[in-house]
Amino acid sequence: MSLPGYQLHQGQVTIEQATTTVTVQLTKLVTVLFTVNEGATVLSNALVTVSPKGAKSSRYQMQQHTNANGQAVLKLPANAEFSYTVLLPSYAPVLSSFTLGEQDLSIEIPLQRKRNNVTFTVTDGYAPLSGVTVDVEGTTAQTDTAGVAKFALLPGDHTYQIAHAPYAPVAGSITATEGFNEEVVLLQNYTITFVLKGDDGTPLAQAKLTVAGTEYAANPQGRIPVTLAPSSYRYTAQCPQYYDTVGAVTVTHTDAEEEVLLRSWPAYPVVFTVTSGQTRIPRATITVEGKSTKTDGNGQAELRLRNGSYSYTVSKSGFETKTGTFTVADDGTSIGVDLTKTSTAVRPIDPLLAGAKAMPNPCQHGLTLSGVAHAQRIIVLNAAGQQVLIHEPNGAEEIYLDVATFPRGSTSCC
Repeated sequence: MSLPGYQLHQGQVTIEQATTTVTVQLTKLVTVLFTVNEGATVLSNALVTVSPKGAKSSRYQMQQHTNANGQAVLKLPANAEFSYTVLLPSYAPVLSSFTLGEQDLSIEIPLQRKRNNVTFTVTDGYAPLSGVTVDVEGTTAQTDTAGVAKFALLPGDHTYQIAHAPYAPVAGSITATEGFNEEVVLLQNYTITFVLKGDDGTPLAQAKLTVAGTEYAANPQGRIPVTLAPSSYRYTAQCPQYYDTVGAVTVTHTDAEEEVLLRSWPAYPVVFTVTSGQTRIPRATITVEGKSTKTDGNGQAELRLRNGSYSYTVSKSGFETKTGTFTVADDGTSIGVDLTKTSTAVRPIDPLLAGAKAMPNPCQHGLTLSGVAHAQRIIVLNAAGQQVLIHEPNGAEEIYLDVATFPRGSTSCC
């Protein structure tokens, strides 16, 4: 016997006379809506199984998979208690119950992903290490006295990190399956001091070293201490005006030094010629990148420099200082610098020498000076400001100077 909204009823009746009265009590059906989700995400294809509470046979069970909206709809007898389970691969099963009255019912069922028990066993290669923090993607646990840290992880791949002084940090990845154990051996760090030198033995304070993915800078003595775990490492050493050096170092269970030699670039001659007009200037100071030298008697100075761009300063007492730049590129170069004399204040003429005269001017062979009786000393200078003659008149009113042997050019008397 069926009636919309009521449970189907089946039974037997024995008819013993023409008229027989049979009383049938129908059970009302109530709609129960199950919604299965994981947070804000609905879960389809979850198997919802409902059975009357206390039922011992599966013949009374009703099952349905959730649809694309994460829902399963069942028609159940009113005024009864039911047990239900929800199963979905990779999720923890849910077992619960509910009491149904005569009103429709909605039940929301949140599922949690099934987690696998995973352990990390940490040792130093000989004995377990306790108190070590193991970090699995932000979730941490510490090892116990047996060196074991325990996690409940979702199935799949996970990364981990372990940092525990004085041991070298360790990072890795695992696939979380039930009962998986990751064995980790921590190695103690040791200090390797790299000593960087040029091929002439000079410490390279500007050198840098890259090892194990990290760049380090040398101290003024060209030394770089690096903390590393026992293993083999490749390194690259670099320094301005030196060729890169690539090498390898093996770290054992002890501190050590590693000497690294860098071959310098070739140096090329740079010749400075310092003049003032047509006159070459000796003893002029030439400064290039903080290092100074002086011109020789011919107004020249030679430096040897490697490839690069440089700035220079040329100075000389009595002349204006000159600056400039130049570049060395696989060859020598010559640089000419012309200095300009500085202007100086003219001292007032002594009244006793107001009548002093020099004739003829200009001159080629001789020069007559008159009115110089009161002069203590007469000094003749060339255009570069260098003394070419010193003469004492000794009270003579007039003197004659032989200038035929003087270098050609301008001279002055004082």
